[in-house]
Amino acid sequence: MPTTNAWLKLRKAWNQYKHRFIPWIAINLKNTQTPTNSTAKSFLIDNGPHITHVSKREERIISDKDLRNFLCRILPHFHHPGQINNINTEEIYETNKAAMRKFLGYSVVTRPSNISGIGVFVEFGTIKAGSIIGLYPGTIYQPHEPVLLQSIANQYIFRCSDKLLIDGNSRGISRTIFQSCSARDQFSYDLPSSDMSWLTPHPINPLSVGQYVNNRGKETKNNVVYQECYLDFPTARDSSEETKLPAPIWKFLPNVWSNPLNNSYGLKIVPLVAIRKISEGEEIISSYLTLIH
Repeated sequence: MPTTNAWLKLRKAWNQYKHRFIPWIAINLKNTQTPTNSTAKSFLIDNGPHITHVSKREERIISDKDLRNFLCRILPHFHHPGQINNINTEEIYETNKAAMRKFLGYSVVTRPSNISGIGVFVEFGTIKAGSIIGLYPGTIYQPHEPVLLQSIANQYIFRCSDKLLIDGNSRGISRTIFQSCSARDQFSYDLPSSDMSWLTPHPINPLSVGQYVNNRGKETKNNVVYQECYLDFPTARDSSEETKLPAPIWKFLPNVWSNPLNNSYGLKIVPLVAIRKISEGEEIISSYLTLIH
C-alpha cells in the first residue's frame, strides 16, 4: 500500500496536471472561473493588482502591431540554417542569444527551477515592464479537434481564453504532430513557415521557451502575463499590413495550426509580457489562465 507521503506526492502531481487533462477540463467546465482583468496602465505598476492573463483588446499591454514590430526588429538578427534536420542547433542558439543581448539588452535561459522541474530565468540584463520575454510554442487546436491522446501525461497544454489549445509538449505524439504540420505548411521547399527547433534543447529562436515558465505559488507573485495575439500570413488578402508578417520571418515562429484550413484566421501567438522589472538571475513566473475548482 502507498504511504501517506506517496499519496501526498501523487495528489500534488495530479493537482498540477489536471488543468491540462482534457477530459477533466470538460467535466469541470461549469466550475471554470475567468480571472478578473483591469486596465492596461495598472499592469505596469509594481504595486498594482495581481494580473494573470490578458485577452481583451482594450486590456492588452501590447497590441498585435506591437508584437509584429517587435518580431520584425529582433528576428532578422537571428541566424537560421534553412533546414534543421540532423543539425546541432546549440551553436546557433548561443549566437542568437548573443543577438538578444545586443539588440534587446536581455536574454533568457532554461535551467532547473526551485519551484518545479525546469524553469526560465533572466540570463543577462534587466527586463523592463512591458517587454516580451518569450513565446508559448506548440500545435494549435480548435476546441472541437481531438487532443485526448496528446493530453495524457502532458503538462504543457495551454488553454486560451477562446478555448483554443496549444500543445507545447516536445515529446511523443505531440512532437510528431508538430513536425508533420510544420513540414506540411512550408511556403516553399527552402522556406519554412514555422520553427521546429523548439522541440530540441537549443531552439534557434531563444524566445521559444514559454512552455517552461512555472506557475506561481501561494506565496509568490507572477512577473509576466500571457497575452493572446494574432498575426496574418504574408499570403492573406484581406488583412492589415500592421499585423502581416514578412515570409522570411515565419521560420522563427514556434506555432502551427493542426488543421491547415485554420490558416485563413491568421496564426495565434501567445507572448509572455513582463508586468514589472525583472532582474538578472530572477526566475520568470506566470499564472495559468484557467482556474478550475
